[in-house]
Amino acid sequence: MSMLTFEKVVVKTLPSGDQITIKKYHLKGTQNGPHCYIQAGIHGAELQGSAVISSLIEKLRNSQNLCGSITFIPNANPMAINNKFIGQTFGRINPVTGVNWNRSYFNVEVENYDLDDHKFKEALLTKITQCGDEFNEDGKLHKILQSEAHKADIVLDLHTGPKACEYIYSQSSLLEDAKYFRFPYLILIPPVFAGALDEASFCPWHKRETLTGRKNNFSSYTIELGSEETINFDMANKQSENIINFLAHKGMILNTNASISGPQLYSELSNFETLYSPQTGLFEFNVQPGLIVEKGDKLGVFLSFTNEQGPLKKEYCANQKLAIINHHQTSNVSEGIELFQILKLLKEC
Repeated sequence: MSMLTFEKVVVKTLPSGDQITIKKYHLKGTQNGPHCYIQAGIHGAELQGSAVISSLIEKLRNSQNLCGSITFIPNANPMAINNKFIGQTFGRINPVTGVNWNRSYFNVEVENYDLDDHKFKEALLTKITQCGDEFNEDGKLHKILQSEAHKADIVLDLHTGPKACEYIYSQSSLLEDAKYFRFPYLILIPPVFAGALDEASFCPWHKRETLTGRKNNFSSYTIELGSEETINFDMANKQSENIINFLAHKGMILNTNASISGPQLYSELSNFETLYSPQTGLFEFNVQPGLIVEKGDKLGVFLSFTNEQGPLKKEYCANQKLAIINHHQTSNVSEGIELFQILKLLKEC
């Protein structure tokens, strides 16, 4: 039977002398196998990942079929989740530095890339301790989290959007594996560091493969689980089953036949775009995240009161076929605000 252990890790000391901790669960399987790291909540308003981790622990804590081990951090950023402003969680950026919490990881370089997997992990862990300033407002938390990621063979960073559907960011080379998450949309990203955890985790391994030709057995993904500021246990149960299906595909769950379900659509990151609001007003959203629309379909209607003749309504339509991935949190929009995030030039997996 798999064994669950628990640990608290100090990430910040307050001026009062009180300490803020993150909670880490470690699940060790009955047989040897890969090590997976799963975190949620680096953005404070993104709550569904914590529900998914709860579901995963419930399903796997007494399992006889887990090979390897999994480390879970269900609330990776207690500073963000506790940062409330008039009922809303102001948890996407660090209020001290103004930096997105998921853009503060480190681009780790090692001296020697021609190392086996175990020694390469050790080199990454050594390097991450030398990155940044231990007393930097962002640095300590991200070094702790990234250190956990560098111990792993598989990294899953759980997120949500403002008003979003389910989708996954995956390195292009991992498309075939990413299908086993059974999510409807896959966004393929290049192996280029841009500050997020999946990139910080994957880029060193990709560079090792490029420089030495050693096969890359490492994988990392950002998994988007729907909308922020809410949890749904029924959805979490299904999403955890999809993650278990992926882990079974990777050889971590015995006696489970991994499968792919459809339809699944993918496109490159260059086709993931933002539609900015062309005007200020109140906006009725006529399409929901996850929906595919055709050119000319109505996305919504603006209502404004700038016309002397009375209220003015104006339709806003799609200029090509696209998938609605995300939209603005409220119907109160201003000119230039992010109205929709869309994915175009879709291909079937």
